[in-house]
Amino acid sequence: MAAQRFRSCSRVWEAMPPFLRQALLLGGDAGPRLLRLAEELLVRLDGSPHSRTLTALFLDMVSFAWEASCFDPQAASVAHQLDCQRPFLPPSLRSFAAACAGARPADRAAGARFEDLFAAQETEEVRLFLEDRRKAEAGNLYWFRFARLLGLREGCARWYESWLEAEVLPSSIRRALRAELDFAREDWSGAEKGFAAAHAEAPLADFLVKRGECLHRQGRREAAAACWSVVLRQRPWQINLILRLSDILLDRDLPRGPPDGSGRILLYTWNHAADLDKALGALAASELGSCGITLLDNGSADATPEVVGLWRDRLAGRLETVVLPTNVGAPAARNWLLSMDTVRAADWVVFLDDDALVPPDWLGLFGAALAAYPGARVLGCRVVDQAAPLSVQIVDLHFDAGGGEEDRAERQISEGRGFVPHALESADFGQFSYLRPAMSVTGCCHLLTRASIEETGLFDLRFSPSQFDDFERDLRAALAGSSCVYQGHLAVRHIKRSGAMPGMSSWQQANVGGNLFKLWNTYSNEQLEEIIRADNRILWEDLQQRLAGMGL
Repeated sequence: MAAQRFRSCSRVWEAMPPFLRQALLLGGDAGPRLLRLAEELLVRLDGSPHSRTLTALFLDMVSFAWEASCFDPQAASVAHQLDCQRPFLPPSLRSFAAACAGARPADRAAGARFEDLFAAQETEEVRLFLEDRRKAEAGNLYWFRFARLLGLREGCARWYESWLEAEVLPSSIRRALRAELDFAREDWSGAEKGFAAAHAEAPLADFLVKRGECLHRQGRREAAAACWSVVLRQRPWQINLILRLSDILLDRDLPRGPPDGSGRILLYTWNHAADLDKALGALAASELGSCGITLLDNGSADATPEVVGLWRDRLAGRLETVVLPTNVGAPAARNWLLSMDTVRAADWVVFLDDDALVPPDWLGLFGAALAAYPGARVLGCRVVDQAAPLSVQIVDLHFDAGGGEEDRAERQISEGRGFVPHALESADFGQFSYLRPAMSVTGCCHLLTRASIEETGLFDLRFSPSQFDDFERDLRAALAGSSCVYQGHLAVRHIKRSGAMPGMSSWQQANVGGNLFKLWNTYSNEQLEEIIRADNRILWEDLQQRLAGMGL
């Protein structure tokens, strides 16, 4: 694909129809969603004064969707059909795209059974099923998509590696897939060489983006920025990459000192002794400065008191504890902690889950975020699986703007349809490592300033015992004109697979459903539309400032 197709990032963004600009500002990596947006853009091309630019944009969106998930039959089919009409794929990959487009399960009944297993997130059963299909349907590219997800997102790298010996894989794809495995093993040098070799054979932008990430993780910042600058001349609409490059050029990905003023780290726990031990161990190994820790035991009946006692001694007066006779639930525990004298005296607090493992420089990265956005009231981070760090649990949250206000007004907000945070579908190769404003951030590890506590208030007890109390508070703040800041350069490893419905008991699922119903009936359509408009305006202004700063 021609590297000089677009002359200016700013001009491309300004040429976009409003619906597309609103949607692409959200970022993310959901291929099916991107294909839907490309289809809607195609419908609107006729008569546009920017039809040439938007036609190129349409083709590149399709290319991105396929590159992100090359084995996906839908993405491959659209890319292959367009390539037949207007060639844009590397010649060496055309037959591969056609093969992926036509790939289907040889056994329809087996395919149906697999869909049920995959939806239930039964990792071991899925792995055994895929192994059976690999033997029964040797070379069927349909199954490679799921093997790749399992290998990278579920931590089954060694098992997945054997799939890459298949003769049906083109050389460039095989090199790139092996480089992804090196990346998962944190072999940045080996991965960089693999992506470079893949790009030399088939110049896909995705290979160059990932090579840049490998260079950055080796400390070769200028070389990484050079890679990403080349890609932005091809893909100026790719917001994740714009944010990534801008932060690197401004050194906003580097930690500073902890946030100014006095701080307090707050945890509440209930019968998670083993996880709590790991969380406190990670905290103790991090750079805390003068920051104290307050821990609330929600009436635990396991070994939590012993763990707390051990860490109270190790932390030498830094750890303050309070023990309740029963579990009062998450929002009440948060409010209890905020009411304590030592906490009320702090200029900022950080709520940390009892199974969240922070890196050594985490407070310095929060300090960098506040330096970049000094008016921020709430800060969050990127949360990944502890067992499989390429699996992202949550990043910056924004309501998906969908097809426009008229379409959204027809949806049933009380059931939560149409107002879901943007989906995460691929492994984390650095595309979520950026800093910017957000409508909401994760409650797993989030910082509240004293101003936020005073302006927005406490957590709503209606969302007991857990789920969505932190999200509801962010919505309340957004309606009052405040916004959060997402610090994606800070990755916190979460032991629990947060929000995974198949792993919940029936009563937990009922609680989630009930709290969702409360959430969507707390706010009217008009209020949610107001939040969406404000969030979109903030993201657009942030992007314009970045593009101007980079001369793009």
